Amino acid sequence: MIKVLFVCTGNICRSPTAHAIANHIARKNTLQDKFFFDSAATDAYHVGELPDSRSVEVGEKRNIDFSGIFSRKFQMADFDKFDYIMCMDKSHQSKVMGLSEEDNYEKVKLFLEFCEVQNGWNNEVKDPYYRFDGAFDEVFDVIEEGVENMLKMLG
Repeated sequence: MIKVLFVCTGNICRSPTAHAIANHIARKNTLQDKFFFDSAATDAYHVGELPDSRSVEVGEKRNIDFSGIFSRKFQMADFDKFDYIMCMDKSHQSKVMGLSEEDNYEKVKLFLEFCEVQNGWNNEVKDPYYRFDGAFDEVFDVIEEGVENMLKMLG
């Protein structure tokens, strides 16, 4: 089983969105026995909280379920538990790599490396939290493409 952890700042917008979308696409393509997904935060601002209601709302419109996803902080044990640690932006990647020994660096990736059309996003999923009204839909679109490509490449 391939184990993938998605990481963002608070684990309430980007990483739980990737987590929920990955679960959804894996189930849709009967890959749920091949992959395990989770998500975590670089910072403990929202530990134990549900994903942002705006993410959940966009997910509901797209039949993507966020059930069972709660914010948690990245832990050192995650390096041993996961095959891939997918960071939503370069600051997350830097923080995660700063916690690790060099032998774990290969696991730590920028998630958008799997996305073909980034529209100037420079390998970073933009944080929708303080952005315009359609930001959550835009992030969903980018993450959905990234997950589809990731599953093809890893599967």
